Amino acid sequence: MTDLKICRVCLETNVRMYQILGSEVQDVYEKLTNKKINEERSAHHACYMCFRQLQKCRQLVTKAQRAEELLRQLSTNSTNVSNTKPTPR
Repeated sequence: MTDLKICRVCLETNVRMYQILGSEVQDVYEKLTNKKINEERSAHHACYMCFRQLQKCRQLVTKAQRAEELLRQLSTNSTNVSNTKPTPR
């Protein structure tokens, strides 16, 4: 099947397109749609606006994951500090 130049997100056709398959935003797209992009399907593109939004979404996911990890570490460290009793003198 021929490779259609259609945005998988908004279905736009007459704008600059970027390849989703194999890009840094493929995982974000697949998580958002709960669909895997495979090579047999014809549309592997996102228009420049949707591709940028997928990039921003990926940045947000990364930011949230980092914050979650830091909060977990702080919680663990806080628990460790609050569970230690001062030694009597």
